[in-house]
Amino acid sequence: MRHQITHRIQHLARLGNWHYSAGGDHLEGSDEACRLLGLPAGAILHPRKLAERIHPQDQPALQTAWRELMNDKHFAVELRVRDGESWRWLYISGEAVDADLQVIGFVQDINARKQRELELGAQAQQLALAMTASGEGLWDWNLATQQVSHNAQWCRLLGLDPSHLSHATDFFIHLIHPHDRPAVQARIGTCLQDKGSYVSEHRLRHHDGHYVWVLDRGDVVERDEAGTVLRMVGSLSDISQRRAADEELRIAASVFDAQEGMLIVGADQRILRANRAFGEISGYNGPDLAGQSPLLLRTGKYDMDFYNGIWEAVASSGSWQGELWIKHQQGRFIPVWMTGSAIWDDGGTISHYIVTLSDLSQYKAAEREIHRLAFYDPLTGLPNRRLLLERIEHALLTHQRSGNEGALLFIDLDNFKPLNDSYGHEMGDRLLKEVAERLGQRLRQDDTIARLGGDEFVVLLENLDSEPAKAASQTEHVAEILSDLLAQPYHLDSHTHHCTGSIGIALFSDAAGRADELLRQADLAMYQAKTAGRNALRFYDQAMQTAVQQRLTQEHALREAIAAQQFVLHYQKQVDNNGAATGYEALLRWKHPQRGLIAPGYFIALAEETGLIIPLGRWVLEQACQQLARWSKEEDCAHLRLAVNISPLQFQQDDFVDTVIAILQQSGATPERLELELTESLLLSDIAHAADKMHRLRKHGVLFSLDDFGTGYSSLSYLKHLPLNQLKIDKSFVDDITHSTSADAIVRTIIALAHSLELNVIAEGVETAQQRDFLLANGCKHHQGYLYEKPAPLS
Repeated sequence: MRHQITHRIQHLARLGNWHYSAGGDHLEGSDEACRLLGLPAGAILHPRKLAERIHPQDQPALQTAWRELMNDKHFAVELRVRDGESWRWLYISGEAVDADLQVIGFVQDINARKQRELELGAQAQQLALAMTASGEGLWDWNLATQQVSHNAQWCRLLGLDPSHLSHATDFFIHLIHPHDRPAVQARIGTCLQDKGSYVSEHRLRHHDGHYVWVLDRGDVVERDEAGTVLRMVGSLSDISQRRAADEELRIAASVFDAQEGMLIVGADQRILRANRAFGEISGYNGPDLAGQSPLLLRTGKYDMDFYNGIWEAVASSGSWQGELWIKHQQGRFIPVWMTGSAIWDDGGTISHYIVTLSDLSQYKAAEREIHRLAFYDPLTGLPNRRLLLERIEHALLTHQRSGNEGALLFIDLDNFKPLNDSYGHEMGDRLLKEVAERLGQRLRQDDTIARLGGDEFVVLLENLDSEPAKAASQTEHVAEILSDLLAQPYHLDSHTHHCTGSIGIALFSDAAGRADELLRQADLAMYQAKTAGRNALRFYDQAMQTAVQQRLTQEHALREAIAAQQFVLHYQKQVDNNGAATGYEALLRWKHPQRGLIAPGYFIALAEETGLIIPLGRWVLEQACQQLARWSKEEDCAHLRLAVNISPLQFQQDDFVDTVIAILQQSGATPERLELELTESLLLSDIAHAADKMHRLRKHGVLFSLDDFGTGYSSLSYLKHLPLNQLKIDKSFVDDITHSTSADAIVRTIIALAHSLELNVIAEGVETAQQRDFLLANGCKHHQGYLYEKPAPLS
């Protein structure tokens, strides 16, 4: 009965006992032992026969076990024994019980455990391969020893050599970016206290010094009985590319939400998305535009060839930009600056278009206001002197091309002053308005009427007969009609005033193609009419030979002066709102041996016409840069800028940019201290070419100031795309400050415009404290003029 119970227990435990006698050299075992060894129950077996049943790969282990038995009197081994067509894993142990080598032992079936171990090993290998393929690094933190171990992939992520790596916790903590370290330590602390896990995105220092963005996950896997964490394991993955992509998306989103309107258009030229700013400009909501063509915004001002040209330009060169009009959802037209860019996919095919729009409405309004204030008389609405001269110049060019004659009529009212003195300026203003209306009633649409100021008016007649005598007859006829109109009574409230006009006439053919000369001739003729007894008209008939001879004499003298180096530079200080010098303007003077110092107004126009401005302008630049180089070596002067006026002809030279750069390099002057002053007319003659030269010089540090701003016809939409640093308020506006409401308005507008374009603004010709205070009160903090210093040589 006891034998049966023992047999049953051994079978359930899959554990058998065995006995070996060295004297008989045989081995016998219990029924369960025999079954596990693949022998019949009760079998007695020679040890060598048993060895033949052992797996060949386990024979060395068996021999080692036998040696241990001989030496240490006990052994234990795991090996495989044949089990039919397969192999069974067994655990065999034995111990010698006497000196005659009587051995007893146990044999146990471990086949199921070994199979699980093999499966787990395979799974671990697969996991290791998967972790390697996924780029995941693993770490294991023993909090008791404060040691961290890791796999090879963890080291590869950070470029570390596993064989030379410290396993101390502090080493790994100091790999964390200093800005990220407090947050990471706080997450780990929270994990250790209660959560049991954490996830963190932070930066770790790579072996080569740069930082890698990682996703770090950690879990508590072991605690002691008191709940104290003993061990944590975790994984590490490189998310640098994802973070970079996220940053690009964030930047793209911020750009898309910028102040400029923006459209994303598909390759099929259909709108995919519009930002909020675009909706504010166009009046359309983003969802309403999806799937629509950008042609939805067309105004009818341009044909399809215009729009097709834009698409073709973007497709061929990658971008297009320009000013155009779009149609608001409510039907009104809006001026915009548009930029279109193409986006290509990896295959080189256009996948999207990006369209940006800037609303130019405010700039256009400011442009119109500046133009009105600068070019029109505020009382009568007629063109003023500036616009008149511009139209005269245009008319003279037309005259030179067509041969048709033209004439200028200079009109001065004869009896205006008594009315002003007796009845006040308001009554005088009413008379001037009526004069303007009468003159306009009898002139052609192409003719120009202008008011120069006070009681002086000018009429410009174009497209007269090409024969001067016939043209003079036509002009005389018009002048007589206007004279009769002016002589009609003026009914001003209850007062009737009689006023006539003295008219001076000059023909285009007598003016040598110069607007100022034509105006001067008509003015002289008007004074001849006044001298003749008023209410008369006179033609300018003085021969031009004297003027021509004078011009030739001046040109010859100018050439000699350049050769003899008779020119010097005077400098006028430019100051800030505290009166401190910020720079100087270099002003050219002719040091004539007989006539003394001659101002540039006498010779600059002639130098421009004859081309002598080229060598003269280069000399000025050389002298200015040499002065800048000297200043740079003096602590009190190193900060000063030096402004140099650039003539249109000088700027138009193909080698202008190279010349400036060469002069800067030869002199050693700091480019950022050189400020080139350009005029509006210079820029607008060829805006694209001018912008290119300015950008090239700006890259070298050279600064640009727009001189005489407001006296030309400014195109503000292009102005904001030029690399300007400063606008300069013309002296003619400054002179009229506090005396003319229109001048005050112009100056305020220019200052506000400069601030909106983030440009500096400086006023020239500041001569009185009232002018200075007005400019400071309206935000113009930089001044130049006699109030501070007259132009003079440097001491």
